[in-house]
Amino acid sequence: DNAVKILWGETVRKGKREVGKGFVFPEIPLASVLKELEIAPDVTGGDALWTHRKAEDAEWYFVSTPKGCDFKGTLDFRCNGYPELWDPITGTVKPVTSTSDGKRTSVEIELPKAGSCFVVFRGDKQNSNTIQSLPDEMISSIELSAPWTLSFPSGWGAPEKLKITALKPWKDLNISNEGQAFSGTVTYTTDFKITPKKQGERYMLDLGKVDMVAVVSINGKPLRPLWAPPYQVDITDMVKSGKNTLTIEVTSTWFNRLVYDAGQPEGNRKTWTINGPSKDAPLRESGLSGPVKINTYTKVGR
Repeated sequence: DNAVKILWGETVRKGKREVGKGFVFPEIPLASVLKELEIAPDVTGGDALWTHRKAEDAEWYFVSTPKGCDFKGTLDFRCNGYPELWDPITGTVKPVTSTSDGKRTSVEIELPKAGSCFVVFRGDKQNSNTIQSLPDEMISSIELSAPWTLSFPSGWGAPEKLKITALKPWKDLNISNEGQAFSGTVTYTTDFKITPKKQGERYMLDLGKVDMVAVVSINGKPLRPLWAPPYQVDITDMVKSGKNTLTIEVTSTWFNRLVYDAGQPEGNRKTWTINGPSKDAPLRESGLSGPVKINTYTKVGR
């Protein structure tokens, strides 16, 4: 009680209250307090979300997109130094386009929906781990149009094997109603050719639209999981000249199966939840919708 009285006084009143070497501002918005203290905002410029941590030799800002949106714009940081953009998924570090007036630094940032990054200021020195390279230039893009083989787990109303010529959500496949409501993991397989694989070229696999998580394997070798747009991964070290086999394991939420089971007699249901969707809820798009492309890049000026 005594500590409360020291901080707030006998009666909490709106305004600035001097306490020791600092001040207490009861019932005053934070923005007004910062203006009163002549403290500039830490980050301005757009609706991206962020948080800030200061380390011994660097300033770390974690930046993410607003819910359900992407972000492309310039953020102005109350920080000076050499900014770098760190990818929290791949661990890669790259320099970014920025300008500074000696007190604040403006950084151009582009993030896909559900994307995030670290913006790191390391004083006036460039990180020695940052790879300086010429920009890439796309020289070709091939859409994978060969038939796809889909493999479903048994016991869920879908065929164990299904061949299709066009990618589409599971709910739109020509299979049973129960199969269209499948929730879980489906494996997609197809073949493609690289003729020939050239020195210095980089091959990027772009899955297009995916709902929701994909694990890619090239010639039996798995790569990292892809769980947010853009669903792209570098396959340069995995592909070979000639025929290659692409496998994509796509996992959905269980929403569609819950919808299907809500319309079934209790004894026929395979899923249960306390508060699930209605049997009349529309099925969501799940699976690999594509288009799936292999984009080939080379360095500008090669």
